[in-house]
Amino acid sequence: MIIQNIEQQLHGANLNASEISTHEFCDFSSNINPLGMVEGSELQLNSTVNSVASYPEINAQSVVKKAQNFYKLKKNIKCCIGNGANQLIHLLPQVFVHNNIKRVIIVNPCFSEYELAFELFSDFAEIETINFLTNASDNFQIDFSKLTQIICENDLVIISNPSTPAGQLTAKSELKKLISKHQMAFFIIDESFIDFYEMASNNSFLNDKDLAEQQNILIIKSMTKIFAIAGVRVGFAFSSNQQIIDKISALTPAWSVNSFAINVMLHIFKSDLKNYLIETKKNTKIERNFLKQELAKFQQLQIFDSAANYLLIRYTKSIKNLQKYLIENEKILIRNCENFHGLDNHYFRIAVKSHHDNEKLITAFEKFFGFKKKNIIKKKSSLMFQGTCSNAGKSILTSAMCRILAQDGIKVAPFKAQNMALNSFVTSDDKEIGRAQALQAMAAKTPPEVRMNPILLKPTNDLGSQVIVMGKATETLRAKDYYSRKKQLFSQVCEAYDSLADDYDCVILEGAGSPGEVNLKKNDIVNMNMASYANSNVLLVGDIDRGGVYASFIGTYATFNSFERELLKGFIVNKFRGDASLLDDAHQYLQKFTNKPCLGVIPTYNNIRLPEEDSVSFYLNDGANQLQNSHTKKIDVAVIALKHISNFTDIAPLEIEEDLIVRKVANSHEFGSPDVVIIPGSKNVLSDLKFLTDNNLDKLIIDHAVNKKGWVIGICGGLQICGQEISDSLCIESNDNYATGLNLLPISTTMEQEKTLHQTIATLCEKSWHNSMLNKAKIAGYEIHHGLTKCQQKELITMYNPQNSQAIGFAKDKVWTTYLHGVFDDDNFRRLFFNIIREDLGLKKIDHNHNFYNIDQELDKLADHVRSNVNMTEIYKLLGI
Repeated sequence: MIIQNIEQQLHGANLNASEISTHEFCDFSSNINPLGMVEGSELQLNSTVNSVASYPEINAQSVVKKAQNFYKLKKNIKCCIGNGANQLIHLLPQVFVHNNIKRVIIVNPCFSEYELAFELFSDFAEIETINFLTNASDNFQIDFSKLTQIICENDLVIISNPSTPAGQLTAKSELKKLISKHQMAFFIIDESFIDFYEMASNNSFLNDKDLAEQQNILIIKSMTKIFAIAGVRVGFAFSSNQQIIDKISALTPAWSVNSFAINVMLHIFKSDLKNYLIETKKNTKIERNFLKQELAKFQQLQIFDSAANYLLIRYTKSIKNLQKYLIENEKILIRNCENFHGLDNHYFRIAVKSHHDNEKLITAFEKFFGFKKKNIIKKKSSLMFQGTCSNAGKSILTSAMCRILAQDGIKVAPFKAQNMALNSFVTSDDKEIGRAQALQAMAAKTPPEVRMNPILLKPTNDLGSQVIVMGKATETLRAKDYYSRKKQLFSQVCEAYDSLADDYDCVILEGAGSPGEVNLKKNDIVNMNMASYANSNVLLVGDIDRGGVYASFIGTYATFNSFERELLKGFIVNKFRGDASLLDDAHQYLQKFTNKPCLGVIPTYNNIRLPEEDSVSFYLNDGANQLQNSHTKKIDVAVIALKHISNFTDIAPLEIEEDLIVRKVANSHEFGSPDVVIIPGSKNVLSDLKFLTDNNLDKLIIDHAVNKKGWVIGICGGLQICGQEISDSLCIESNDNYATGLNLLPISTTMEQEKTLHQTIATLCEKSWHNSMLNKAKIAGYEIHHGLTKCQQKELITMYNPQNSQAIGFAKDKVWTTYLHGVFDDDNFRRLFFNIIREDLGLKKIDHNHNFYNIDQELDKLADHVRSNVNMTEIYKLLGI
């Protein structure tokens, strides 16, 4: 039934009449700009809904004026607007019958509506239609010697430039000669597709200085193809013949151009069209050449040259079987051209679409013709999780999907093009990546490596970040300066992705922030642009626990242009509490609005303990209430919530210990009377020292350590803060050059240009501090620091890095510091260390550790939790596995 309906159509793209969903099929039958609408057009269309109860502007004169300005028309060149170029075409017979036109010469093959318009008018006036044919043997170029012989006085000559469906461009100079020779004839030049041609400015009559003097030319231009607004309908007619334009305007019904068309065109004409049109021409040429090159390998096909965004092709057989196969097996539509004059059922036309779609078409042809590929590398299977906001759950779902696929025997890797985080990890080859990607790699059961996170941004203050490219710090940039370099960095991101994808069966990508941030889209390298490069389907994740999740889904979707909507395949509702069936109505509404399904509702993650990526979670997870409600003596651990805290995941292992209550302290009112104070890592130590002073925390920590003889633990930046002084003459982390520390240890730190990055198994100084009690444990972690710390009292050094003999730990009395992140991950060391503190506090030691920091086990729990609450059948389809 579908194929029969398509065969009966005069035009391509009539999907509704063919019982075809526009989202289900890939439509090569209509020639719409694959770049999609001009940025902001959809927002303009959405806002117009509020005014649909009001009549639109009569004759849309505001748009006409904008068009005249945009095309820089001379004053005597007039313009009128229609409900698509097709409306203007069907007014032509009424206009020219009063100009004594007796014959219409249509250069064919041509858009069929021109002939149809005059046929429909034949009952009212006798106008003879002559079809002047161009030939395939001449590549459908116009034979001007023959055409000029048949043109007579009062003839109307219709020429499409480029022609349709052949896409042949006729030199403007040749057309001008023809028009000048036949001053008593009238010429209609249809330039609806000329803006797709890279040399459009040299060949369009609208840019011709002589147009103002030519009274026998009318230019027709459709806006729907070039600006991808075929459903809105806008077209223009231009001429220096005032009488012709006035007649067309008079015949055009009032309000024929609706409010949506008016508002979107006003928006388009005030947008940055220069870059949009440059990109359109560039993309059209690249993808048209790609199609020609790929189609040339099929000997059964003859491909004609084209200057437009489509190609005319001749098949040695009738295209009926090809067309049927593409529809029924590949869900692809092509344009059967047998209803064009001069063509038969061997001819078809294909649009130039996105590279992804074009590859899909070529693959379909390869299957149909039985073509065997040789040494062709296919893009690997991939899926991307994006979020409606930060901390929506895309990172943990990436981990979950990596573990699910790994459990199912698939070699999978995580990938995040750009991560902004103060939690980082050091790979085995001393490269720095986001801590989240290290966890995702663990989930995938593969070693973490720098290709999984080619760009890491570590904020040093509210305006700037240290930029880490392929694991090495390059420079510290303000946001504005970084944005200007993102396009350059994107090539390195793509190289990293391609290299990673070559080594794995599947890649699970994670986006950043929200893809709906319209101010960031232009330079996006981590969300939809990355998904497009990877040919990756996208699932959008929303946190229902925050409220408004469906509004955030719809709002994010509303900001998407056509290619982004095409990549989006569904939604995941995250962190739900309650009966998921209560969400059915919301999911039906969501699918009706977006035509995308909800593929999962994931309950909140109870009893799954994994390191958090986002510092928001660090501040939310607090043990203060446990301290108030505790009826037994536990160790009160106060973690100083530094303004620039980094690698707060160092604290996560402590939170599983039943004898510890871990709470966060951000000001003096929260300090209380802790047993242990932990000063964690910092990305801006000098600034965080000021933070301590401003909040009176410096005095409280000193009093706790010196007067109350309490315990203090300093990790990395916390180690430096515990010292006497910190020097940063190179302004590595701050514009401040120097600061005095808390003076709890006689150590001094100098910030060095080169960052220390190591995975380290420490060598203990056995005679130092309580190390005789710790030597049974493995003391290991990873170093990430610019600081070089020295101590004149050698007996205070507790540990060394055996790779470079640098001191990486210092202690005195109850102040213990280390440069090792992740030092408490080891269950044995953690228990031995806190048993030392328990004994000092008069508490009984815990000889056997019943609390294991087993991330691998937690990842399995996470995978089971997610697998049982998402539609894995559909997700595997999206992955193509």
